[in-house]
Amino acid sequence: MAVLRNKPFANNVDVELFFKSEAKLIAKLKRMEMREADKEVITKMLPQLESARSKLSNAQPSGSVDISDFAVFINWAIEFCNGASVELEVKSLENAVKDTQAASEKAKHDL
Repeated sequence: MAVLRNKPFANNVDVELFFKSEAKLIAKLKRMEMREADKEVITKMLPQLESARSKLSNAQPSGSVDISDFAVFINWAIEFCNGASVELEVKSLENAVKDTQAASEKAKHDL
């Protein structure tokens, strides 16, 4: 949920709110922009998500509650984080190119 919130943390209320309405959850997923993700959140959450996926895939159903259906959200979040990492790097490089071009133009103008 932290990834959906683009914040370094989430709590049980956040989870409840996202899963309370399927339509709102789907709308939020569609609005997510990889280039707008917080790099710190992505970097922090990716190892936690990968660990959760591993634990979930190795878990035996306990009692009558089978949470394996929720693995799709963990998988989505991992792929989003991976994609966001790439997009954020591309965005950073594009900004560096713009800054370099601006500095080059300024230098030409100052001559």
